[in-house]
Amino acid sequence: PKVRADKAAVAQLATDADVTRVPPSALAVLAELMERRGLDPAPLLARARGTYPNEFELAFKLGQWHVYSKSGEQIGPYEAARALRPDHTTVLNNLGVALHDKGDLDGAQAAFRTAIALDPKYALAHFGLGNALR
Repeated sequence: PKVRADKAAVAQLATDADVTRVPPSALAVLAELMERRGLDPAPLLARARGTYPNEFELAFKLGQWHVYSKSGEQIGPYEAARALRPDHTTVLNNLGVALHDKGDLDGAQAAFRTAIALDPKYALAHFGLGNALR
């Protein structure tokens, strides 16, 4: 518990983490802790994705971090997350937003339409589609 409150200790945990031996769920929790302490979890998540390329949570969390950090690199992780869970409406919506922001209106519309087909009441996807159609 003490470590969680210590930014330097959290950073050291991330640096020392052997992603080949730590379960992906623990790496995702460590990434979340890093975010809460104002640290960049992208290097840890990228290392973890290299070891666990089929772990949805790591891809999704990396995409979310890139949105939060405004790095503009969220499309790749969101596409990886979509490949792992093609029926995940939040991933589809987030991918649609990212594609729209990059100017890929056709890709954005496709992502939003897929989300809406899966959940016709998903308001954010309707909103995103409306913006992509303007």
